[in-house]
Amino acid sequence: MAVAGYAVMRFAMVCLWLRAAQQDGPRRGTAVRYAIGITIVQLLWIARLWIHDGTLTTTTYFVFMACELAVPVWAERRRPTPYHPHHIAERYSLFTIIVLGEVVLAIVQAIQGVMEEGHFSADLVMLIVGALLIIFSIWWMYFKREHVDIVESSELPMLFGYGHLIIFAAVAGIGAALAAGVDVAQHVAHVQALPIAIALSVGVALYLLTLGIIHVVGGHEPMRELLPAVVVSVACLGIGFSPLPIGASTLLIGVVLALAAGHAVHSNLRRAQLAEPAVAH
Repeated sequence: MAVAGYAVMRFAMVCLWLRAAQQDGPRRGTAVRYAIGITIVQLLWIARLWIHDGTLTTTTYFVFMACELAVPVWAERRRPTPYHPHHIAERYSLFTIIVLGEVVLAIVQAIQGVMEEGHFSADLVMLIVGALLIIFSIWWMYFKREHVDIVESSELPMLFGYGHLIIFAAVAGIGAALAAGVDVAQHVAHVQALPIAIALSVGVALYLLTLGIIHVVGGHEPMRELLPAVVVSVACLGIGFSPLPIGASTLLIGVVLALAAGHAVHSNLRRAQLAEPAVAH
């Protein structure tokens, strides 16, 4: 059913691209390539339903996913399609909010289950505080600035879109790790704290590095601005790989992110204050 629903949606997009090919002469080739690429990939997904070997099923999944992601690159290589920068930036920011909302929902549901039992531990309290710091910090880091200028001026426009796939996956991974961390803190999980802490720290590091690379390559920030993201990522990974309880690990990662966000705010205010005399003169 999942493949059928996805195919219906994608074949409908093929019809739209064929309509665009008919009405936009200069970009007819781009629209036709989109239609051909999407059609071929959807036929591959449908044919995959007849594969019953486990290894081959897993392999074809990643291969076909790569083909799916390669279609826009192939279609846009000669004459890119026009787009509205504000609309694109808004769509990605709204989807980021949706993913963050799913993270909050997962954590709240996990905590509600604990509240029904009435068993709170110091480890769980630290995890809750750390989770709040992590969520608010990564939210602020994304929305501290507009992304419109990156979308419209980037030399690698595909980087913004494909980079967000990593951002979305990283945020979802952070939410899953935090929800699993609640079970670990309550000693009801079948895994140890270390794998959960590692998953949490890896998700945070991927998020910070990807967002930093998008800003640098997009031309908004010089390369030196990527250094704080690298330092914070290394610090979070060090905490995640340490043999600390899950609550302490989560709290420390949250504190590191909150300090990084606070440092960024202070730096921005300092730069604004230094720029005011120059503007006045």
